[in-house]
Amino acid sequence: MSGHFGGGMGTGHMVAGERIEWRRSFPRHQVRVLGGCAAGGALVVAAAWMFFGAEPARLNTGAANPLAVVPQWTLGAAAAVVLAAAAPVLRRPMVAASEGTLFVRPGAYRTLELPWATVAGLAGVATRGGEFLLIRLRPPPGGDGAARPGGDGAARPGGDGAAPPAGAGEPARTRAGRPGFFDRTVLRSAARSYPAAAGYDLAVRLRDFAGAPAAKMTALAAYAPEAVDITCRL
Repeated sequence: MSGHFGGGMGTGHMVAGERIEWRRSFPRHQVRVLGGCAAGGALVVAAAWMFFGAEPARLNTGAANPLAVVPQWTLGAAAAVVLAAAAPVLRRPMVAASEGTLFVRPGAYRTLELPWATVAGLAGVATRGGEFLLIRLRPPPGGDGAARPGGDGAARPGGDGAAPPAGAGEPARTRAGRPGFFDRTVLRSAARSYPAAAGYDLAVRLRDFAGAPAAKMTALAAYAPEAVDITCRL
């Protein structure tokens, strides 16, 4: 499916209540990564205990034996790796929307609460690296409003001095202000196979959510204001 449609579509029959949240899919890839890390960590720890478990705590000179603590340090390192791999399984990405706010968690890091007044555009794209939801934000107050490089040529409301949509000026109910380095991890991955993604501020992998990608975009568009430019290339 490829198309362009404005926000605020009359698709209220597709959503229920005052908020919509995309249903998450089972994290098969993340579970495989966790299993591989757990198995690899167990083998490394077992090898460390096999080779260094019998080392005395002190050398003949009375000095501490650094090899004696190799098993403990190896166990700690393996546990840290397994915990890091478990984070994406336990804390899944999220996309949700209400009439006033877009909620996005690209990975396991943090949830961004973006007032719709700060969102300039959404795009659903299919790339060699998978399907993504791309999000472009308006320049922060006091910015020069210049277009970001690498965009796909779509209209960018608010970048030409036009009046902001209703709700602009409301206090931003955010836990995290503008997206930071770790929030853009998925965006950098998308840009490797879709260079135009460099013109956006956030990306979410659509494979992390259940259902047809085009249907998810349509449901999200039901909550977006008319001023948000929405493109679907799925």
